Amino acid sequence: MVLFGKGHVSAVRRQGFLVSELSVECSLLGIDAASAHNLIGDLQERIADQLPQANTSRVRKDPRTQDFGLTLAVVLGTPSVAAFAKIVSNWLQAWAQRRITMSKKDPEGNVLEITVGGPPSKHDRQMIEDFLTGKHPE
Repeated sequence: MVLFGKGHVSAVRRQGFLVSELSVECSLLGIDAASAHNLIGDLQERIADQLPQANTSRVRKDPRTQDFGLTLAVVLGTPSVAAFAKIVSNWLQAWAQRRITMSKKDPEGNVLEITVGGPPSKHDRQMIEDFLTGKHPE
């Protein structure tokens, strides 16, 4: 496997094909740490079950706190973006009272964010996919 690129986006050579990868962080808004811990764990399990080629890990935003990794970092190939958007939308459908913020860095290193609340619509799923792929709504 050969990695090259910078920051959040890289290209990986797998089985002779060059695949772009995308890193995104997911966190929950407006809930206590214990609930966020459980819900992030549920989302991580869904991603592992339905999109096994994605890499997930828990991230503590502030190493001085004991938040148990309330942010989920996800690295996925660009061909998996639509499937990831569907997983997040379905997860939000199950947890309709929750809001999730997804963040990523653009090529210049600026942090971009989108927040989506449940229950999501098809338009919300498309917004997630467009955010991840860098498309801007017209």
